Amino acid sequence: MAKITKSYESDIDLTIFTVEGEITFDEAWEQTRIFYLNEKPSKLALWNFMLGTLAPISSQEMEVLVKRTETIATRKEGEKVAFVAPKDIDYGMARVFQALSEPKSSPLEIEIFRDMDTAQKWLMPNL
Repeated sequence: MAKITKSYESDIDLTIFTVEGEITFDEAWEQTRIFYLNEKPSKLALWNFMLGTLAPISSQEMEVLVKRTETIATRKEGEKVAFVAPKDIDYGMARVFQALSEPKSSPLEIEIFRDMDTAQKWLMPNL
């Protein structure tokens, strides 16, 4: 079970999910569901796995997570999601999420990074 801390930076419309420990499919889905259904989703989101891991989530569960997310997500022009995943296993699973989420008609951009600085520069290139 992971500890997931969520923060919002209103001046740049960014939600940061910081994961510590092993996140499960149910935990990832719950955070995603709350983000899209119970809140006004921010235009920018960052999932920080510097202290956490996606390892407990199988590729089949990742596919279900993407499909469920597509049913509730509102896609806005300029919407970006960054994953910071320094460990190979997490980087690979985040890439699976990215690949499954890439219909060419969607304005949503998803990128995977190994470090926070590069992710932040991609999310906010003008800052």
